[in-house]
Amino acid sequence: MTLAMDMLEYVEENKDVWFAEGRAEGKAEGRAEGKAERTREVAQNLLHLGLPIAQIAEATGLSTAEIEALRKVQ
Repeated sequence: MTLAMDMLEYVEENKDVWFAEGRAEGKAEGRAEGKAERTREVAQNLLHLGLPIAQIAEATGLSTAEIEALRKVQ
C-alpha cells in the first residue's frame, strides 16, 4: 500500500469520531455564546432599571468596562 492509500484509510476510519467531536465543540461554543448574550441582556435591563454599575457587575460577573460599553450602546 502506498502512503496516500494508508492516509485515506486512516481518514475514513476516524472521520466519524472527528465529526462527532466537532459537533460537540460547536454545540458547546453555541451554548457559551448564548449564555454570554443573555448575561449582556440582563445587564442592559438592570441598567434600564437604574442599578449602579458596581451592583450589575457583581450580579452578572461582567466587568465594569463591559457594562459601561453596554450603557453606551443604549
